[in-house]
Amino acid sequence: MISEGIKSVIGYLPKLITALAIFVIGLLFANFVKKSLQSFFESMELSGGKMISQSIFMLLLIFISITALNQAGVDTEIITSNITMILAAFLLAFALAVGLGAQKVVGDLFRTFYTRKIYEVGQIIEFNDIKGEIESIDGISVTLKTTTGKIVIPIKDIVESQVRVQD
Repeated sequence: MISEGIKSVIGYLPKLITALAIFVIGLLFANFVKKSLQSFFESMELSGGKMISQSIFMLLLIFISITALNQAGVDTEIITSNITMILAAFLLAFALAVGLGAQKVVGDLFRTFYTRKIYEVGQIIEFNDIKGEIESIDGISVTLKTTTGKIVIPIKDIVESQVRVQD
């Protein structure tokens, strides 16, 4: 009876040692990724590097821990399901935040696209009692060359107003 218990413990040791090795190597890898990301953000002079690298570290640590527990013979199905749901909810919230936050930028991009189809560099237009030649059309504005100098007009204003084109 005691020999069977010792036999099962000895039979379990390879799984346990492998699980510990996975965890230790994974922890070293996650730490390397964390430090690399921090260095990258610092070298590019970007803010938020510490928070992003710490978040990636924690995410990697969770996956490594689940893998190690699974290797050790622990049933991780419930943990995996919960983490999958939490991750999906986080990604959905992030996608909504980016989508709603980028609404103005996307609108400006569409305005620019349609403005470039309607107007061309070199055309003479009259807009709000300003008459001039289109010198350039960039992502957010149109530059007009007038008799008094250059005027930069936001594309939004041109799209939402009446513009007279002279041929």
